[in-house]
Amino acid sequence: MPHTGRDVDVKKSNFGFTLIETAIYAALAGIALTGFVTFALVVAGLKSKSYAIGEINAGARQVLDLMARRINAADSIESPIAGASGGTLVLRMADGASLSVYVSGERLVFDLFGETTNITADGISVSDLNFTNLGSGQGGSVKINFNLANENADSREFGYSRGYETTVSLRK
Repeated sequence: MPHTGRDVDVKKSNFGFTLIETAIYAALAGIALTGFVTFALVVAGLKSKSYAIGEINAGARQVLDLMARRINAADSIESPIAGASGGTLVLRMADGASLSVYVSGERLVFDLFGETTNITADGISVSDLNFTNLGSGQGGSVKINFNLANENADSREFGYSRGYETTVSLRK
């Protein structure tokens, strides 16, 4: 008997996805990808913030160490006078020279014999520098207050500022 094609069984294949299944899988993949990208951006932002904090703290250690060594080596404090405060510290060194410490253009500067040396690194600004002479006569102590900030303070990742305070005594 010839075959007419009417009694042919059509077998359906269950190997493909329906349109709804494809849409669901695409949505799930999109959600997972969005989550991964968001996580990666947060981690990158935290790394940048951590770098900025480390940079400021390293700058503060350097500034405090250099100022402490200079104050320890000084014979006397010329300015500010005992009990007073000011934005400039003038020390009389053992060789008779005067060393001035002040802020110039958001940089901490040591001025010795008219030669200025920037103490803070590029990218770090100094503000609110204040010295208080706590001693009397030739000896004494100096209280130091200052703020350090990353110059990219407008950036959320790199913006960081911190205040520092310490007291250093003359060794004489």
